[in-house]
Amino acid sequence: MIGIGIAVTGRGQAPGFAFSFVNLPLFAALLPSFVAHAEPGFEYRLYLGFDVGDLVFDSDATRDAIDAWVARHVVAPLAARTPARGGPVRVRVATLRFENPLGKPGPAMNYVMAAAYADGADFLARMNDDAVLRGPWAAASVRQLRAFAPSGVGVVGPACASGCGYGVEGVGGQGQGRRLPKGMLPQDFVHRTHLLIFDTYYPLVFTDWYMDEWISGVYGPSYTRGGVGEISHWVGPAVGAEGAVEGAGVSQRGGRFLPDVTHRHWVPSLVRHGHKRVVAWVKKRLLSDIRAMAGAAVH
Repeated sequence: MIGIGIAVTGRGQAPGFAFSFVNLPLFAALLPSFVAHAEPGFEYRLYLGFDVGDLVFDSDATRDAIDAWVARHVVAPLAARTPARGGPVRVRVATLRFENPLGKPGPAMNYVMAAAYADGADFLARMNDDAVLRGPWAAASVRQLRAFAPSGVGVVGPACASGCGYGVEGVGGQGQGRRLPKGMLPQDFVHRTHLLIFDTYYPLVFTDWYMDEWISGVYGPSYTRGGVGEISHWVGPAVGAEGAVEGAGVSQRGGRFLPDVTHRHWVPSLVRHGHKRVVAWVKKRLLSDIRAMAGAAVH
């Protein structure tokens, strides 16, 4: 099972934006592209985490409408997949209400990833709600994680065709932006082992930016792979057939939160500390495997 965690919000839409959940990037871009590129052979569970008090999501009526939309546009098309396309694909979607006084994505992301882990997901994928999946990704991501030694220890992520970065809230919702540095994973995919090595999916100090920098560095180059699948970021309300995106590029929505750039100084030390935990886990796992093989040889 692949658990996909997505922090969602109705904040930060451009002036004149139609106040309807179907126009949010999650429904206009990410979910249609997910349906287009979902691969058979996996059960998918999507966890949509929203803040208590969110003007769009924190409404029983809206969540009922979302459930109906998901049943029609996500669950039904995947269940009806023909043998020519690999057959039916199982998917479940849950909306999770989260008390988030900071109003930042970091706490919500940790929450939805913990929920996926608690439900027994074998693999965990953290996705941005304004990402567009541009091709198959699940099977290649699983193969790469299983290819690491020991199996399952590491992180993989997609290449970004265009537009990967973050807007900073400013006058009129627009402002200075941050581009992802070269080699940074715009999204990440791990085995559930990640939450055996670490107490939380991301360090709690990273409430908005720098989560990607931490997870892109914490496993080290031997256990990190980029370019597994490809995404772009949403620029408008329309996603065409089979997940094709019109004018994919830098998001034009502006920022949805004001990032705390003072957290940058925590990145090097937390990467080093986290990598020590990875190394300790790998040594423990390899020693356990050696002992198991030795015991099997004796018998």
